[in-house]
Amino acid sequence: MQKIKIGFSKPNSSNKFPIYSWLIRLAQGWSDYSHVYTEVQVPEGPTIFQASGLSVNEESKVQFLTHAEIVIDFEFEISDEGFMKIKQFFFERLGRPYSIKQVFGLFLFHIGIKTKMFKDNDLAYVCSELIAESMEKFMGFKFEKQLDFIEPIDIYKKIIEIKNPK
Repeated sequence: MQKIKIGFSKPNSSNKFPIYSWLIRLAQGWSDYSHVYTEVQVPEGPTIFQASGLSVNEESKVQFLTHAEIVIDFEFEISDEGFMKIKQFFFERLGRPYSIKQVFGLFLFHIGIKTKMFKDNDLAYVCSELIAESMEKFMGFKFEKQLDFIEPIDIYKKIIEIKNPK
């Protein structure tokens, strides 16, 4: 068995005007976080897989912490085979673009305009779509929303539901 973490973060104090983060947090009811990522342990150390900036990318946790503050993370055990598959999933998506049009679609959704014209499936990603897709494929999660419209708060709520069943 291997361990992975699903984490939630926001920009740290080095970012003096994180407007994009504020807008995401506001849309989520002023949540404490604006970003979701997966952390895996590799021989070189903890590695973060995420969709941020302009693409799907990976960076060391040390580098991640130079610009991000971890709000909360959740650890999961996954089979060795599942661990290899989830790492392969992320490696195969490295460099795919960040989906600006999907962000615009989410904005329209939040102001009451429902459209599917901004979805791009797995051709481009936002952070929550990338992580939710990996959770569905390799960790047994199921989300009610179509993945192009999922947000960090949807992932957080699903994890809480699984970790703390009523």
